[in-house]
Amino acid sequence: MSEWIPPYLRPEGERVTEEQLQRQRTAERKRARQDYERATLLLLLGIITLGIGAAFAVLVGVQVSPPALLYELGLIAMAFGFLATWILGIVLSASSRRYLWLVLMIFPPTAVPAAVAYAVIRRGEAKATLSLL
Repeated sequence: MSEWIPPYLRPEGERVTEEQLQRQRTAERKRARQDYERATLLLLLGIITLGIGAAFAVLVGVQVSPPALLYELGLIAMAFGFLATWILGIVLSASSRRYLWLVLMIFPPTAVPAAVAYAVIRRGEAKATLSLL
């Protein structure tokens, strides 16, 4: 019940055993590992989407028109990548209660860059948590 209270201030019946601490550490490790995996997936989706977008921006800037099928497949891949990154970014930032990142990811122009930045930062936090546990 009162694990945050120092042991010398706890009532007699509330001693935290080593087994309880071990279960708590295991649960924290599992949670940090899941956060790391989700942030890695978000980073991968965002980077692929930005890469496809950058390739199309270069092609349009150089005024090279790719074959129609390649152009359509690229736009479809970019649209699905954007939607996947957008939805996953919103879900992850809302579930971890990072509301500033959530605001940045709600608006479409900033969604993918904000998702990539959030994923990089979140991966670092999860990795640091894993190394401490």
